[in-house]
Amino acid sequence: MNKLSFLYVYLFFTLCVQAQVKPSLIWPLDSPRVLTGNFGELRPNHFHTGLDFSTNGKENLQVYAIEEGYVSRIRVSPYGYGKALYITHANGKVSVYAHLNTFSLKIDKALKQEQYAKQSFEVDFYPKPWSLFVRKNEIIALSGNTGGSSGPHLHFELRDEKTEITINPLSIYHVQDNILPVLQQLAFYDLSDSLQPALIRNVKTEDINLSADTLDLPGSLIGIAFEAYDQYLKKGNHNNVYETKVFLDNKLIYHHRLNEMDFADFRYVNEFCDYRNHSKFQKCFLPALYPHYLYPETQNKGRIILRDSKSHTLRLVLADESGNQTELSTFLRATVMKEYKSPNNTGDDFMHCNRDTSLHVKQLSLHFPNQSLYNDVALFIETTSDGKEFVLGPSYVNFRSAFYIGLKFSGREQDKQQTVLKTDQSVLVPEIRKDTLWFACKNLGTFKQMIDSIPPSVKTVLASKKRQPKSVRSRLEFFLSDKLSGIGQYALYVNEQWVIAEYDAKSHCLSYVFEEQSPTGEVRLRLVLTDKVGNRLEQHYSIKR
Repeated sequence: MNKLSFLYVYLFFTLCVQAQVKPSLIWPLDSPRVLTGNFGELRPNHFHTGLDFSTNGKENLQVYAIEEGYVSRIRVSPYGYGKALYITHANGKVSVYAHLNTFSLKIDKALKQEQYAKQSFEVDFYPKPWSLFVRKNEIIALSGNTGGSSGPHLHFELRDEKTEITINPLSIYHVQDNILPVLQQLAFYDLSDSLQPALIRNVKTEDINLSADTLDLPGSLIGIAFEAYDQYLKKGNHNNVYETKVFLDNKLIYHHRLNEMDFADFRYVNEFCDYRNHSKFQKCFLPALYPHYLYPETQNKGRIILRDSKSHTLRLVLADESGNQTELSTFLRATVMKEYKSPNNTGDDFMHCNRDTSLHVKQLSLHFPNQSLYNDVALFIETTSDGKEFVLGPSYVNFRSAFYIGLKFSGREQDKQQTVLKTDQSVLVPEIRKDTLWFACKNLGTFKQMIDSIPPSVKTVLASKKRQPKSVRSRLEFFLSDKLSGIGQYALYVNEQWVIAEYDAKSHCLSYVFEEQSPTGEVRLRLVLTDKVGNRLEQHYSIKR
């Protein structure tokens, strides 16, 4: 074999070996890696799907690509993730960086081209694969506080490229952690009514002698739940516990592990937990429908079935990603033997979680899609004579996805577009289909039909005597508000040229920073606002620069 042939063979062998070596991912920040939020943390209406890195209250820390790849998505929104970047890697993973302040120059250039093309600050676009290549350890952005962030930090995710299922980053990354999870309370439920678990009692773990006490319970069909937290640092944030196992008489009956999360199961957190008196109890028993991938093994859906009045051993094991474990052992005894109750069918209708249900009551139409509920439920409906206000119950029911409310519209045509439904938690805007208004909703409760005919309003300091001297003015701020349906669209024009004005929903502030090429002298501004039902406001200003 000549030298050239040998070289080819050597290079081919080397490349094959390198292709089989698992790449080591770097961390997205090089600051002290303090995790203020972990994967699977319990948030209002959703599980946390990544890691939150503290930036010590500061913005504009350098954010790095964890591995080489290409920018596959850029999303900018005044809500949720704010300014977010998605990078696809050769290993089939996508890394996500959210709540960013700014992007690197080449990424920002592509973003602005898209924003100007669509004349919209809010964009969600997918650059052509490999058109924006990034190297491992390349600075891709600066951290910030954009979107729904409650303070400066970096939200970081790993996703499967094909399924978009989020992956617990601590299944790949390692953090130094030798702190045991902390168990605070146990709660016990009577499950004889399979549609509505009833809390029997809750016990603080410090109040029982775990190895000696027997807990007498007035029921034999029992569910347990717990309140607990985990920490990476002794004085760090209280994070969620990664893994839980329940043993009855040394047999495993329940096991959940927070390794991955499908966005379709975001709202499962509401069924996973029971919120009572400022406590979050994590249930160790399952509803009729549940995400199977969270539960490696269960028996009888985690229900504790006591068939006699003897004492039985209960053991609860909590663990974090580093293998630190906290265990509780105690004894249970049933003082009352119960059977399952017949389902409550006394409502106005009965909804099955495994089938479509459509109802018609007076001018009200309801549609509950298959698998939009976690459990079967008896539905209660109350309406006023004019149908302008109605109540759907019971209010405690949790929804996996939206159900739909249809209202037959019989008023003035000009009011049709402006009709909204005000609920206990939000204002719903309709999709109009002929003479029916359809509203997507995710909670039962009280609904009130209203007309939104008032346009948005705006406040600014442009006309204030306290404003900056004209010679140094570089930033404009407008504070937007709307009394009912909410801000829908916004556009700012400088000398009749559309410009990129950034909207921050949590502060209600629309801001614009003058650039080097921005006009000077007498500058005319035009601001156009519309709410979510189309009410429009147009304001004109004139300033000197």
